[in-house]
Amino acid sequence: MDPGPAHVQSSLPYSVLEAFEADNRSRIFYRVTGFAGEVVSGFKDLPAARPAPPGAGVYAALVHFYDETYLGEPVRMAVLLQPVAGVGGQGMATIQVAETLELRRTLARSLLLQTVWQQALLVILIAGVVLLVVQRATQPVRTLSRQLSHRDEADLSPLPGHDAPRELQPIVDATNALMSRLSHLLEHQKRFVRDASHQLRTPLAVLKTQVQSAQRGDVAPAQALAEISDTVDRATELANQMLALAKVEQLRHQGPPSLQAWDQIVRAVALDVSPLVAAAQIEFDIETVPASVRAHEWALRELTRNLLHNAIQHSPPGGQLSVQVQTLERTAVLCVTDSGPGISPQQRQRLFEPFAAVGARGGSGLGLAICREIVQSLGGSIELLNRPAETSGLLARSPCPGKPAMNPETRVRLDKWLWAARFYKTRALAAEEIGRNRVMVNDLVAKASREPKPGDRISLRQGSVHRTVVVLALSNFRGPAPVAQTLFEETAESLALRAKAAEQRRLGAEPAQSIEQGRPTKKDRRQLADWQRWRASVDDLGPNSDR
Repeated sequence: MDPGPAHVQSSLPYSVLEAFEADNRSRIFYRVTGFAGEVVSGFKDLPAARPAPPGAGVYAALVHFYDETYLGEPVRMAVLLQPVAGVGGQGMATIQVAETLELRRTLARSLLLQTVWQQALLVILIAGVVLLVVQRATQPVRTLSRQLSHRDEADLSPLPGHDAPRELQPIVDATNALMSRLSHLLEHQKRFVRDASHQLRTPLAVLKTQVQSAQRGDVAPAQALAEISDTVDRATELANQMLALAKVEQLRHQGPPSLQAWDQIVRAVALDVSPLVAAAQIEFDIETVPASVRAHEWALRELTRNLLHNAIQHSPPGGQLSVQVQTLERTAVLCVTDSGPGISPQQRQRLFEPFAAVGARGGSGLGLAICREIVQSLGGSIELLNRPAETSGLLARSPCPGKPAMNPETRVRLDKWLWAARFYKTRALAAEEIGRNRVMVNDLVAKASREPKPGDRISLRQGSVHRTVVVLALSNFRGPAPVAQTLFEETAESLALRAKAAEQRRLGAEPAQSIEQGRPTKKDRRQLADWQRWRASVDDLGPNSDR
């Protein structure tokens, strides 16, 4: 700064300007402005500097950047406010530097292309890895798909599941279960068609022979019509029984049945067959108690009707026929006793097979086969016994309402089953106890979403009480305590251990006796609370209590 009026002078050596010529891809312009705005050095036609924007930071008072246009080209402008002091005064000089955008655009394009290539290679690599992983992960699925697509339509054999991944094992098991059901249905249809074609051929052939004999005049018309009517009756009975046998299989795959009053059904069927009883001159006796069974009404009617028809057919005139409906524990029992001839053990095994008739009065041989199929579909049993007086008796057993029907299609979560069995007041409590590993299934830690099956052993720990029960049935509904107790059966070991623990608790001293004087401490109160929970679990709540 010179003496006199304050103004700024600038002299730039050539070495400083070499930086502006180092790169020929862009051009750089500069201008230095003094205190009064006069151009001291540089390009005079360079646009004047703009003031810093209002929202600029602290350093914007010294230098700031913005976009500008110079000589028709876009440039990037940098403005530096440089304080200057001298003998003549002090002030602020303005230094402007503008650069064209060729170099910036080249660098941006280079960075963009480099980034794009890197990202593209990375995406290709990731896609290859994902494709490889997906191919390896889905290889078992494709193998299973090929096995199913190349199978013959009649091949319903189980799929090999020993080498299937753990994730596919449920699908393989479900598919094999479906294959088994379909195979059973197809086999039943084939057997029905085979039996129908074989059994109906005989009465039709006999009927044709009788018609031809009547046409030739070999027998009297009245006798011919009587024989034809008898043959038609036998063929009709055979067809009805075969259709009934097929309907039993159909009922297996229908929805869960409702409760039926078996005692009322037995009395209604007995009333229907009373003309046959009177015609056979048989003494009839019936005794029933209220007994409900979860079954289809048609199945119970068909079961009762076939048993009564069989007893009437094999009872001699003047014989006795008694029918009883009883309840034994959780089972309803229908007992039909006649005074017919006894049967040998060999015949007893064959009587429940289709078309196995015994004796001169033997019918189509389907009655007892239908009875066996019905009681098996209900989860019961049927047996034919000889009485000591060499008369025969029939005993059919079927589940009672206290024992829910075990439908193989029923599926229920573990926490919901525990709630339905009344081990916990809410499903949330059951799920919480399962999450704390206090419930084990078959000696393994289980999750709340696990689906228990009949026969599973479930161990529970409720405070100081340990229980081990066996699942008997599944249910999605919470019934009263007597119904809930039919869902499970506590093992003998569990009952013995709980009884022993209760006896020890009964003979042991109460924790309150250890408090000698003063108020109970926090530890004493905790022991008392534990003792109260233990007592409520063991002493007050027996094996039949409502939990």
